[in-house]
Amino acid sequence: MIRIKPGGVNAWLWMDCAYHGISNHCKRGEGSASSVVSTESQLLNIQCAALPWRRQDGVLEFLLITTRSTRRWIIPKGWPEAGLSPAEAAAREALEEAGVIGEIAARPIGAFQYIKVRRNGERLALQVRVYPLEVMRQRRVFAEKHLRETRWCTLDEALTHVSEPGLKRLLVKFAKESRATVN
Repeated sequence: MIRIKPGGVNAWLWMDCAYHGISNHCKRGEGSASSVVSTESQLLNIQCAALPWRRQDGVLEFLLITTRSTRRWIIPKGWPEAGLSPAEAAAREALEEAGVIGEIAARPIGAFQYIKVRRNGERLALQVRVYPLEVMRQRRVFAEKHLRETRWCTLDEALTHVSEPGLKRLLVKFAKESRATVN
């Protein structure tokens, strides 16, 4: 189920894995119409990402995952999907790639660019729109657990692991804004 909490710009969406019928056996492209990638987003080279975060003993932490091929540290991201808002698609990626469930911002905190190298060697310049996801639960078993490593990091640790400058900028921006709302 998805519930939209009131709050205009600060509205949040609740993403429940049961809503999409996601299980360990779920594979992209199988089982539902919502798994069809939005062709408009591919033509515009736009992806959506979740920025999973939590407070552990008062300390802000981010969940990073490794890519499947190069093992670089990133955040869960993918192509928007037909029938889902970009925020919902980002939440779905976070569940599939990192096993996390929580409240996702209805609007992105920002975007960053990176170059995606496809298996055939083709290079694509992509813009990734990032939606903060406050993690409420992390599943022990999830769709891509055997393909990726996950790691909770403080801001300083995340900045040492992440290589994309634009993503680093967004991590710092989120931490500053998060401090301002806590104080």
